[in-house]
Amino acid sequence: MQVLKAFLPASDVHQYSSCYGRIGSPSFQCQHYRRRCRIRAPCCNEIFDCRHCHNEAMKLRHDIPRHEVNQVICSLCGTEQKVQQVCVNCGVCMGEYFCESCKLFDDDTSKKQYHCDGCGICRIGGCDNFFHCNKCRCCYSMLLKNSHPCVEGAMHHDCPVCCEVIHYNFPVAERKIN
Repeated sequence: MQVLKAFLPASDVHQYSSCYGRIGSPSFQCQHYRRRCRIRAPCCNEIFDCRHCHNEAMKLRHDIPRHEVNQVICSLCGTEQKVQQVCVNCGVCMGEYFCESCKLFDDDTSKKQYHCDGCGICRIGGCDNFFHCNKCRCCYSMLLKNSHPCVEGAMHHDCPVCCEVIHYNFPVAERKIN
């Protein structure tokens, strides 16, 4: 707390641990998330803004094993540390939404992120709007709760159009179809 008092107005000091203040909002460099940290990729020991930035830069070589990320670098003070929501050195909140399991940080909470234990990943849209089907092993809109056709492991197959695994990639609406 002493470190914070030296750099912040007294009215802002209480906000550092709640992550609801905008303490130390740097210009965000990542095109995928608004956050105040970078990650050290465990697969290549290089630093990237996020896992998507890593995967785009390493295209064709390898994808990051996102659940294995152990180190983050604070964008404000540059301190490398274990994955956590608040920087151990300067006390800045590295992301209002934080998922320790997925190592995900994001200030844009309008996406209504939530972690689905059944899927093992973070999703957007709000957990109240979706349900997890254990047979399909995927989340669906609550509108389909009593009417979706159950297909075991439905979302764990390759997309017939782009040949990417559907479950872990961006929503179909965001994909480019050639």
